[in-house]
Amino acid sequence: MRDITKEEVEKFLNENNFEYVPNQGAVSFPKLQRIYTRLSQGKDLSSIKVADGKIMDGHHRFICSKLLGVKIDIVPGAKNHTDVEYRWETMELHSIDYDTQDEIDNYVKEFDQE
Repeated sequence: MRDITKEEVEKFLNENNFEYVPNQGAVSFPKLQRIYTRLSQGKDLSSIKVADGKIMDGHHRFICSKLLGVKIDIVPGAKNHTDVEYRWETMELHSIDYDTQDEIDNYVKEFDQE
């Protein structure tokens, strides 16, 4: 299995249209890499939450599922009050890891145990 590159993700987001729009303007590339690895290994992840055609929770999972052509459940999510319009082609890929080490360890326990 190979890793994804930041350039691959940027190109993918720039060249594709998606059925849902983002509700944020940036994602963590290290987190994308972890989720991409898990999905490519056939691991199941939690559902993506959507309201009014916007992703409310699950941007990293959504991007990785689209990159891999893997289906993840979509469920209704709670709306938030932001009216800011975001677009996939302007999504920033931060090198900062949004997860703490404890969160990473918990994900490993939850998703990476055979």
